[in-house]
Amino acid sequence: MNAFIQKYFRDTIQYPSSALLAGEILPLGTYYSYVSSTFLNGLLNYVIPFSVILLDRYSSMDDLIEADDLPAYMEPAGSLNWVKPTEAMPKSKVVELYTQPGRTFHSNLDTFRDDILILGRVGNHYWFFWFDMDVSDCCVGRFITEDDESEVLRSLRDALDHPSTPIPLHFLQGWVRF
Repeated sequence: MNAFIQKYFRDTIQYPSSALLAGEILPLGTYYSYVSSTFLNGLLNYVIPFSVILLDRYSSMDDLIEADDLPAYMEPAGSLNWVKPTEAMPKSKVVELYTQPGRTFHSNLDTFRDDILILGRVGNHYWFFWFDMDVSDCCVGRFITEDDESEVLRSLRDALDHPSTPIPLHFLQGWVRF
């Protein structure tokens, strides 16, 4: 991941202070690490995402996610009949079920119980979000580059240290949060 960070960000600030955040929210070319997921939630909902990636950092796709850790989903899809899972299911099944169109609304990114990376844009500014599963050391950065979206995404994928799974963009709907 360091290769991606070094390519697109000139500054990395760990544990940004409240005084720093009171100025320009996120200066261009700066990458904030160790910020809360709540801070990222507020920014993410004003960016146009073009890639969502689920990492296998805390668990593999075969590991079970307990029913109590999963939100309700619509059954059948789009019906407004919300059901809560009653048994654990592998992370791969959770991805398959919850990313079907019409299963959820107001997307909850921690449904998959692992890190989520999102690339997005606003105008010519790129945004990078890293939602970390323990929610206290998430990261966010904003940058400008001559690279097109496909090159930025390729740079990110090449820099990944963990297996990953793309999440369809249609999963992001309503107020997105982690």
